[in-house]
Amino acid sequence: MRNLVLSLCVVVLLVSTACTCQVVDGKVQKNCFGDLIPCETGTYDIGSAAKSWASEWVGFLWLTDECWDDLSIAMAQVRTPASLAPTWTPYKSSQVPAFSDTQVNVLYFSAQMPHSYKEGTDLEFHIHVAYPDAVAGNSVWYFTYSWANDGDAFPAPLSAQVTKPSIGIVDGHQRMQIVANIDGTGKTISSVLLCSIQRTGTHGDDNYGNVIYLVSGDFHYQKDALGSRTMLVK
Repeated sequence: MRNLVLSLCVVVLLVSTACTCQVVDGKVQKNCFGDLIPCETGTYDIGSAAKSWASEWVGFLWLTDECWDDLSIAMAQVRTPASLAPTWTPYKSSQVPAFSDTQVNVLYFSAQMPHSYKEGTDLEFHIHVAYPDAVAGNSVWYFTYSWANDGDAFPAPLSAQVTKPSIGIVDGHQRMQIVANIDGTGKTISSVLLCSIQRTGTHGDDNYGNVIYLVSGDFHYQKDALGSRTMLVK
């Protein structure tokens, strides 16, 4: 009987060493005949790339498919310059910056990439505006940005200019895409963008003859996890 028990122990030990790591209930675990044990190291495929893990990652959730989210810029938190500033105007029980049709108006802001950001992927930037009337016409917008990781120097700013038609609706809300692809090669979580947004009301192509309310702005970014596994590293 004693020899039989020893034999069974040896069999269990050998089988246990062949257990494989897998994702169970959103956690990376080792499945040994129903007994779930944290995996020490390994890799598994999720989305389009293989992720590696260590024992402290158990319980850390990667998304099975990358998805998109908004990194919003609240207009109440932007920097208004001493000159060339839009006029803050009461609107719908709030206040919004009104960009002139006869002047150059500009606002400054910054944004920090969240820990859910899929590192190295591109961004899209757009603004949300509202029109005080239904008049047809175009407006010209100019955007600048400088994007740097922690520990890197901020590069010379890049820029984009677009001309957008109005939507012909009183108090109409319009999303305007300003930049379709901001190159994110090498960019990481907690990287920072320094930005400006301007309406060039003096431009020859800007012929919408009224102010435009800038109600919001945001970056579309890809996310591949709920956050990062440490405070500083994805």
